[in-house]
Amino acid sequence: MATLIYLAALVVAVMAVPMLLAIDPFKHSLRDSLLAPLSPGHLLGTDQFGRDVLLRLVDGGRASLAVGFGAVAIATSLGSLVGLVAGMRGDWVDRVLMRLVDVELAFPGILLALIIVTILGPGLEKIAIAVGIGGMPRFARIVRGSVLSTKHELFIEAARSVGASDARVALVHVLPQVLGPVITIATFGLATAIFSIAGSCSRQTCSATRCATRSIRDSSARPTDPEAAR
Repeated sequence: MATLIYLAALVVAVMAVPMLLAIDPFKHSLRDSLLAPLSPGHLLGTDQFGRDVLLRLVDGGRASLAVGFGAVAIATSLGSLVGLVAGMRGDWVDRVLMRLVDVELAFPGILLALIIVTILGPGLEKIAIAVGIGGMPRFARIVRGSVLSTKHELFIEAARSVGASDARVALVHVLPQVLGPVITIATFGLATAIFSIAGSCSRQTCSATRCATRSIRDSSARPTDPEAAR
């Protein structure tokens, strides 16, 4: 319970602080570089460019959680849909969909994500889509297995006997029964998605860091005194 309260407070703080306060995690001041934690105005200190570490953690946490939840939502939606259709229809539909899932599983997740990002282009939302597609097979196989073990239960047969359509049986009677494993996998998948997104963003982040370093050095080397500029 204490862990749940801590995580909830962390999520609320990370998501709510940027909405309530105008923060600038990229504001730099070479005069305040490398300040120690608990310095006045900087609870966790500053980095080598004078940027506040706490503000950067809040901003980075907001982006990580938003993109991570987006990737998990995409993986859960697509995987559940594929697994539900494959389990309910069976026959050749099941075989085709599962072979496609097996083909995707043959590729390493991070490699598949990098390929998709290369096709779609840069951007956090594109990376979230790529990671979501890469995580889809896990949900597809789990949902399919749960559907196969559920669709022959007596309450499913009772629903069919009163004239319920296949769509109603799948969405109203079968889907709620498979949500437990899906939620469990999605909970663990959030951390995996954030790590995968961090790995996919590493090159872009390193490039942005080099550009920021160069611009800061140029601005610090540029004379600010009009007399010195002459």
